[in-house]
Amino acid sequence: QLGNLADLLVRQKQPDRAIAIYREYAQRHPDDLDLWRQMGQFLISQSKIAETESIYRRVIQIHPKNIQLSEIYDYLNLAAIQGQQGKGSDAIATTEKAIQLSKKNRS
Repeated sequence: QLGNLADLLVRQKQPDRAIAIYREYAQRHPDDLDLWRQMGQFLISQSKIAETESIYRRVIQIHPKNIQLSEIYDYLNLAAIQGQQGKGSDAIATTEKAIQLSKKNRS
């Protein structure tokens, strides 16, 4: 599994190689939602916050049309990343989107 390979490369002090492998795999599988989420979590674990924002934007873009709790979670992750980058107004807008989705999910 790709996550296990990434963890192994980090233990071998090769996190940049792990990121390159994630990116290469993502190019070959652009609609693999789980892959993009996994890459986002990996980049967060490596403190690559600026790079992670585009990953979560992609995750949100390829969501299926039906609203799932995981989609709300992805919006909240994006909001947290935006907040860490000092993008307060973007973080608020993204959080509001998550709240709207949550309300739709309950209806």
